Amino acid sequence: MTTSKRNQASREALAGSLALKLRGAACAGRAELWNAGEAQLRACSGPDRDGPAVAIMRLCEGCPVLQVCGQWARAEGYTGFAAGTTWVNGRAGVALPAGRVTFAPVDAIGA
Repeated sequence: MTTSKRNQASREALAGSLALKLRGAACAGRAELWNAGEAQLRACSGPDRDGPAVAIMRLCEGCPVLQVCGQWARAEGYTGFAAGTTWVNGRAGVALPAGRVTFAPVDAIGA
């Protein structure tokens, strides 16, 4: 196995392990709301992004697994909204490109 494939396998194992810890997340059971918020966020630009972002950020406020969610997003190479911020390819705080959300933390909870 090449180093690249080993690193990918390790990253996937870590992401899977962290996903199990997301079960107590504030967004658990709210996939429809979350995914709709992310879709609105992707469709907006500039100051128009604030409405959808605020709506789904409210789910993150006071979440008991916020830190784990961020660790999961980084390990997963996630693109979307997680841990109170946007993520692109596992990097936090990056503007979301249109149409590039893979799956939400709320989807990982069911994994």
